[in-house]
Amino acid sequence: SRAHFFRLFESSIGVPPRVYLNVMRLERAVDAVVNDNANVAEIGARLGFDVPAHFTRFFRNHTGVSPREFRSVARLAN
Repeated sequence: SRAHFFRLFESSIGVPPRVYLNVMRLERAVDAVVNDNANVAEIGARLGFDVPAHFTRFFRNHTGVSPREFRSVARLAN
């Protein structure tokens, strides 16, 4: 069952599936924002966000800055 899967997943990985998925998405998002020249909407769509604003909100909630700000700072650092 779904509940059983969630319990097994959390007991073996240490976090619920949703948290794990968000960490994976964030890692891919950071990599794409820094290393890819695609616009933020395209990156969000590749990561499963249908609405660009949802991707921006997700990114800002987890990093503290918007994807564009993150990209600007990362490129200045390089």
